[in-house]
Amino acid sequence: HTLYLTPIDRCTELPAVPFPISRSSLVPGLLPGAKLDILFPGFPSLKHVDHSARLEKRGVRVFQAASRDENMCLSVRPKPMDENLQNLAIELVGRQCYVGWPYLTESKIHAVSDGVMKYTADPLDRSKVKILSHTLKEKEIVQWNADATQVCRHYAEFRGIDVPPIEVLVYANVLQGKRYVSDKQNKGTLILHKEWKSLAEPHPYDLSVTDITAHAPEYREMGITLEDLFRPKEPCFMLSNPHYGFQAEILSVDQAQVRVQVKVRLLPEPDIAGVVSNSHRLSVRYLPSYLVAQKLGLNSLLLSRISGNIQVEKGSPENAKEREKISIGLNLKFERRNKEMPGYCRRTTEGWAYSPAAIGLVKSYVKEFPAVFSYLQGNPKADKYYESELMPANAEDGVTLAKVQEWLKKQPTTGISTVDCGGQSLDEPQIAAVERAVSNMKKQKTKSVKVARLRVKPSVLFLSSINQGAVVPDPKAEHFLYDRVINIMPHSAVPFGLKGTIIGIRGDRKEVATIYEVLFDEEFLGGLTLRCTPNRAYCLPPSCLLNLSHGVRLKAEKNAPKQQGSVVAPEGQNFTPQRGSYSGVVVGGSPSFYGRDYPDGHTPVHRHHGNYHQQQFNGPEWGYHNMGQSHRYNRGQSPSYTPGTRGRGEGGPRGERGHGRYGGHVSDSGGSWRDMGSGGRGGGGRERDAPVRIIVKNPRTTVSPNAAG
Repeated sequence: HTLYLTPIDRCTELPAVPFPISRSSLVPGLLPGAKLDILFPGFPSLKHVDHSARLEKRGVRVFQAASRDENMCLSVRPKPMDENLQNLAIELVGRQCYVGWPYLTESKIHAVSDGVMKYTADPLDRSKVKILSHTLKEKEIVQWNADATQVCRHYAEFRGIDVPPIEVLVYANVLQGKRYVSDKQNKGTLILHKEWKSLAEPHPYDLSVTDITAHAPEYREMGITLEDLFRPKEPCFMLSNPHYGFQAEILSVDQAQVRVQVKVRLLPEPDIAGVVSNSHRLSVRYLPSYLVAQKLGLNSLLLSRISGNIQVEKGSPENAKEREKISIGLNLKFERRNKEMPGYCRRTTEGWAYSPAAIGLVKSYVKEFPAVFSYLQGNPKADKYYESELMPANAEDGVTLAKVQEWLKKQPTTGISTVDCGGQSLDEPQIAAVERAVSNMKKQKTKSVKVARLRVKPSVLFLSSINQGAVVPDPKAEHFLYDRVINIMPHSAVPFGLKGTIIGIRGDRKEVATIYEVLFDEEFLGGLTLRCTPNRAYCLPPSCLLNLSHGVRLKAEKNAPKQQGSVVAPEGQNFTPQRGSYSGVVVGGSPSFYGRDYPDGHTPVHRHHGNYHQQQFNGPEWGYHNMGQSHRYNRGQSPSYTPGTRGRGEGGPRGERGHGRYGGHVSDSGGSWRDMGSGGRGGGGRERDAPVRIIVKNPRTTVSPNAAG
């Protein structure tokens, strides 16, 4: 979960006086009446798993650094279980339990495995009681052993818990959040719905706990009415068009008709379509490392090390005692951790690349401390660098480690965190263009803000106050660069209801661990500086954002005119449209809402005249388009297709085109085409080995490829 500090303007000042408790009233140990059997979410509990404790000096990594003192370590005793894994699966799979002891987290068991067999819940079984069995293959056994080893290592190194030899792993979907949804059986009432992460994580069976009571008095499972949740003047957000993503205010509730009356303020949005269309022109050009090294006159290895982390030990090599290490690197990248600094370094398939800002920073570094780089240039492969050798005390320039550190702290990269390589981000010129578009919107004076009063279903309203955990407001929404979003999380560092633009995406987009860099329309206290104006950016998970651009895309898809040609893909093959980003621009894809991904070996076919929306043809060699008035259909060919010579007569050789049934003739006037057969009368260029059903419609004719000539 993401933690936030309460804004200062919402804090209450308390006098800094000691608690009026006498020493004699303090009770050592547990207080009388302590409820150990009840789980309080967020607090550890040692009650539910049999264990022993001891003090041991083992260097547990509590805050990412090995502890130097003794640690309180725990040893877990094996839990009794049924020797028959199938019986254990019947007992656990599909049930809710708690994993991750002692910080017990509510989860739902998806599967259990002992390294030989695996029992999984059937995803197609609506009753949630059917279990599928599966014998692990060699690769799956290797993965099971790796999961078990990783789990034991994590508990030992980071929690000081010794797990007994793992015999069974449970794969659990951790609770992501809770929300209230409409009860289909009782009209006008709501029930609590739990949402689980899509990825099932492995956990030791010995550290899982069932049949435990959790303390959550603020959440009632059933019997909640609309009036209980949708209170007047409560802020909410629209989840349907035409005002998707807009903030609204609740006016009243009609319990009988199951409707909520809201008031929506229709605030204007900045026009960033021009910024998106010119995005490639505003992007920063990154140069490969070997070109940068040549340009700066540095060794390639030295460039790689100085842009990362170089440790210098204080003193001289003769001092054998443990000494402090100081980093003199720019920390623009970390190769082992697969980290990079946006706007400065980027990892590509060919190696590291550097932006003009990074090149200028290294150049300034070399110019400021030439003697230091002269020594490093002569010893780029050294394992250790010592202060006495790198910066002699009798040097004329008087350079010291303190001066180098002071210079590094003044650089613009100080305070900028690195991110995982492979993420998406906008460059400074692109972000500056977005800021100008927002400023232009603010300069436009509007007479008054329009207000819309609507009666809507409760299901199209999102209330942040009644949800718990990382509940995503709209699970169907996809987030892209340049998307307009609004903060829906109250009591966070970002003001509630503040709009912004996505300028970076960190993570794999599959789980709530994905983080989005957002440039907000206004500055706020606690804001970050992410290649933008100070105090205007912040990093937020998808549970804090509602995507306004997703609503624009939904509206465009709904209002899009129907295409003249309709395509039915061959049976068993996919036909998936690619979604675009804001204003129909797909980052790294087709610049249209109707762009399609073509399979390997296929090429798109473009209409020569008029507006034409690309279609996808997943059959070999197919893809026809209308060329205007002649209604002539041409073939989009794959590299594996070789057209035959145009011929006439019956019984032409295989690969030649001829007239007649299954011939390859293309009509110049009928707007139709014939199927390509194999051999026989007018042999064609495609074998009829599989049924391909493609129907092309136009105002003049409708022809099936398998129709007789």
